[in-house]
Amino acid sequence: MAESSDQPPESLIKFMREIQKQGDEQLKQLTDGAQKFMDMYAKTYTPQADLEQQLKESQESERRVRQKMLEMEIEHKEYVLQLQDKLTNAEEESENLKAKLEVKFEEYGERPCRINPFQLKLSKMKIDHQQLEIQNLNIENSRLFLTLKSMKEEFRIEHEQSSKLLTLYSKQLDNTLILMNEMRTTTEDYKLLIRNRDEHISELKDNFKDLVDVSNGVKKTLKDMQSQLQKALTVIGRQDLELEDLRRLRDELEAVGTSESQKIWNLTSLFTENRNRMLRLSKENEELTRKMEKLQLDQKKLEKDHLEEVNELQMILETQDDELEKMKIELEEKKEDSGGSESEDSDGWAHLETTEEFGTVE
Repeated sequence: MAESSDQPPESLIKFMREIQKQGDEQLKQLTDGAQKFMDMYAKTYTPQADLEQQLKESQESERRVRQKMLEMEIEHKEYVLQLQDKLTNAEEESENLKAKLEVKFEEYGERPCRINPFQLKLSKMKIDHQQLEIQNLNIENSRLFLTLKSMKEEFRIEHEQSSKLLTLYSKQLDNTLILMNEMRTTTEDYKLLIRNRDEHISELKDNFKDLVDVSNGVKKTLKDMQSQLQKALTVIGRQDLELEDLRRLRDELEAVGTSESQKIWNLTSLFTENRNRMLRLSKENEELTRKMEKLQLDQKKLEKDHLEEVNELQMILETQDDELEKMKIELEEKKEDSGGSESEDSDGWAHLETTEEFGTVE
């Protein structure tokens, strides 16, 4: 019976080690599952993907992790109950052995001739050995309780970290959606601004064509007036020649005498008429000259206004090009900020992976 009492403690220790091994394997499976989930998330996550579906999958994964932790906790509780039953049975068996030894001692006390000192010493050694094994089992049981408590604490910490990461992930998803909406709105504003700029450029081009047409018309009018002025100058020159001929004829008639006075008078009248005509033509010539000078001034003013409008158009085009370039730079910066949010999310999951590696029970 003493030999049979030596075997249960060994099996109990082996059983406890098997429990610890299974717990380590389950913890490793849980860690590997979380790592696979994070790897899958890192490969499949893109800002353009269905963010609500990704959030739903993340919540489902967390629910599975919680379910797995609950199952492991229930299994560990069952293992602890089994260990307690084994320890209780071992203690009862030890008490039975002690009672039997007391009975034997009483019997030997009544009949000392039957006492065998060697057997008595051997029985005491077995009892001490059994008590030592029971003490070791108690120590192992305490260590197992501490291990289970540590694992439970690690699971609690991992659960809190998962909840925090899920909250952070949800917040980042909301920020990503807000940023995407802002980028969409900004892009539409950019398109509208570019469309308005193109329309304004088209209007400026049309105005430029109208100014060119007006300038060409003014140049043509000025050219016609110059032709008329040249014709008037030609007529005045011809009349000057006629007037010179009349003066010479008048001198000849005065030399002839008074008999030709009537003719002279007529010639004088003709001369006066021609002179008046010449004065009238001179006035017309002066008026044409003033008109031509005015047209030249108007032409210069139009050219100056046209040049100012062209310069203003060039300045507007350069300003709009600068604004467009600035808008493109701002759009690139917003895209880079969105990429930064993804890197922060990856750092958060990397922190979870590091915590799980340090939290594994040896």
